Amino acid sequence: MATNKQRVASLTQSDFVTELPVTDQLKIIVSLQDRSEHDPYVTMSPAATPGEVHVIINALHPYYQSLEACAAEECIHQYIYDAVAEYRAHQLSAKIVPDTVRRLKDALLKVPIHQNENANFDVHFQNKQALYEDNPTK
Repeated sequence: MATNKQRVASLTQSDFVTELPVTDQLKIIVSLQDRSEHDPYVTMSPAATPGEVHVIINALHPYYQSLEACAAEECIHQYIYDAVAEYRAHQLSAKIVPDTVRRLKDALLKVPIHQNENANFDVHFQNKQALYEDNPTK
């Protein structure tokens, strides 16, 4: 069985799916590769360049093969969240306990919800300001 670094080294341009700049310090590179059905469903490996993480999905894994298109897309999103959470866990200087990655992923999954809440608050605040500004003064 190949090591994670060997899997990254074996990637070709046709395996490339997307590149996601998560932050200024982190970029996720997603690839879909035809590997053996006996290989792991996903491989996550740091790249040679600091701040880059490869997520290599095994397109021949029975689980991935069983997914419909919309489910496969959600599956890829989950792999990306996992990669970011694992990367962040490796950056921690504190002791890592078994649920560290799970907690980090939980926080990442809540980001869109918080963004929507903040956007809703901004709209409400702007509407309230407009309401008072539009009233003529007597």
